[in-house]
Amino acid sequence: MNASPPSCGRRSKRVWIGNHSGVRVAEQIDTTVITMFDVDELGVDRAMDIALEIAWTDADAVYLSFDIDVFDSGFAPGTGTPEPGGMTPREGLHAVRRVAKEGLIGMDLVEIAPPYDHADITSQLGARVIMDTLATLVEHGHLGTRLTRQEREPAEHQRDRAAGIADTEGPPTQ
Repeated sequence: MNASPPSCGRRSKRVWIGNHSGVRVAEQIDTTVITMFDVDELGVDRAMDIALEIAWTDADAVYLSFDIDVFDSGFAPGTGTPEPGGMTPREGLHAVRRVAKEGLIGMDLVEIAPPYDHADITSQLGARVIMDTLATLVEHGHLGTRLTRQEREPAEHQRDRAAGIADTEGPPTQ
């Protein structure tokens, strides 16, 4: 989870939830690490509370990068780095809904490897991650509302400002 998209040139905070093997790399890039051992001990809700608090502190927006190999390899075999001991689909989908509930500036889903995906299990789970994210954004009013032109222009300016790409002059006036 990144507090701002890496491409916008703004300070980015990262929270990484996953297996223990990547901890050294994550620490080298100044990332807060929540391992699956932590998730087991704290529970998904508390782990997500910590992750969201870190991500939203002093942030205008949160960008979600979801790596499919956070799921146990029994549920997501179609990845280049399958990890036993990962989240169940129920835990992972609950976690992604918690993140989306607060609103997102964008997201990506990575590490699905179709050549290793038996019966499209991983692809279907990845599609469900995206579907649940979008549905949660709609449910909580972060996506899917139709704005008038007068409402849309300031909202687009606010979105661009949060992404670090807005003009300094402000939104156009009619």
